[in-house]
Amino acid sequence: MASDPWNVAQSVATIAAAVFAAAMIYLATKQLRIAADAYKSAAEQTTIAAKAASATALGALAEASRELQWRVLQDKALHAILVPASPQEGFSDQVKCDVVRGMLISHYAFVYEFKRLGQIPDLTWPALRVDMMDFFSLEPNKTRWKQVREFYGKEFQKFVDVELLRHPA
Repeated sequence: MASDPWNVAQSVATIAAAVFAAAMIYLATKQLRIAADAYKSAAEQTTIAAKAASATALGALAEASRELQWRVLQDKALHAILVPASPQEGFSDQVKCDVVRGMLISHYAFVYEFKRLGQIPDLTWPALRVDMMDFFSLEPNKTRWKQVREFYGKEFQKFVDVELLRHPA
């Protein structure tokens, strides 16, 4: 009979250890879930930061490009840089319009890239899209787009051709 209390005590200790182990396993699982969520949040924040850095660099490039083009456009001596066969007296009004159309197309390409990088609010995008649709639907702008289209990325080409001009790909 002496072994019966000993067996009972061992059984109780085993059950207590199992309950304690189950509680520890539950807590460890909870901690792993919390850690996984923290890693997921950190990864999302890293992605957002990378996109913001890309957008900042893209914005600086767009601004520098636009400023350079405007300066060249304003100085007749530099017109030959944009159009090698330009006359000594400078660009005609038509050429100036074509250059500005090209600048606006580049501007809209940058806007599109900013959207892809998540840097344009969803509430702002429809107004910008309508502005682009209006621009690209005008015949002189369509003509200029056809002239420079190949110099832009395939995704932007598809966006303009399919979504803005409603031409199937």
